[in-house]
Amino acid sequence: MLLNEVSQISLAARNLIVTRLAQNVQGLALKCYLECNPPVTTQWCHRLFIERREATAPYKPLQNPDAYAHLQMNPRDNEVNLPNAYLTELQALPARERLRFWEGKFGDIGENVLWTFELLETHRVKERPADLREPWSLS
Repeated sequence: MLLNEVSQISLAARNLIVTRLAQNVQGLALKCYLECNPPVTTQWCHRLFIERREATAPYKPLQNPDAYAHLQMNPRDNEVNLPNAYLTELQALPARERLRFWEGKFGDIGENVLWTFELLETHRVKERPADLREPWSLS
């Protein structure tokens, strides 16, 4: 079974779906494959597959951690099969979306934080202003 873009699927829906993996078929293992563009680290798929902890509080270690594995695949890993315009578009996305869709990284912050990732990136100082003294300078 394959679940596409699980960041859009609730944990309750996922739990219901895996109860359908119930038929013995000779030579076929009961597996459920999930894929997603990484959301934030507090999302259930990160807890289950990356942290290997229960997806609900108190987030205990999984009883069967070997049943959960992950593989990261990014667009650059499949460039030969993707249009250049698509790859260029992903690289030009705003910082948070670029990290998620191009670099395949889970976000560390939620939507309702005081300092958003975009705000930090917009105002990030990339070079020290010339009129700023060196911290070790006495003048």
